[in-house]
Amino acid sequence: MRDMERITEFYPAWDRPHPDPRSVDYGVGGVEIGFYLKGEEGAVQFKLLTGWLLPFTVGVKTDQVDWKNSDQYLRGIAQMYGRLPYYPSPTDLGYHSRTPRYEDHARLDCHLLDQGFCYYDGSSLNAYEPFDVLLHKGSDGVFEFLEQYYKELFSGAD
Repeated sequence: MRDMERITEFYPAWDRPHPDPRSVDYGVGGVEIGFYLKGEEGAVQFKLLTGWLLPFTVGVKTDQVDWKNSDQYLRGIAQMYGRLPYYPSPTDLGYHSRTPRYEDHARLDCHLLDQGFCYYDGSSLNAYEPFDVLLHKGSDGVFEFLEQYYKELFSGAD
């Protein structure tokens, strides 16, 4: 394939309390990693949550695993491999198309495509396959997987 761009982005952990302490808290989130493969027709992505939280939120604002407690860490790893919703957790296999792919496909703002918008769709259930690839082959394997996904999705484009 010609000129496919590989992009890996790390999004920071966050804590978003509501300005009114009597109101609903917006919650916390851990570091998220995005792997993107970009070509002429659009981009494909694989994303996962790491569970890496801001230190002051662990055990205080969430029931996430306290990585400093080795017993809890080992239980979390065992549950992860059992496909339970612990961390790291694959969250998305999806695409950013330059053009709509189905009727009523919503146009969204998009930081990946130079046109500034895309037609996005994805699946968290399908994200386990590239996650297994990551475990066995690392990031190069993920990008090979994404290249095949891109080819299948965009019917041999590029």
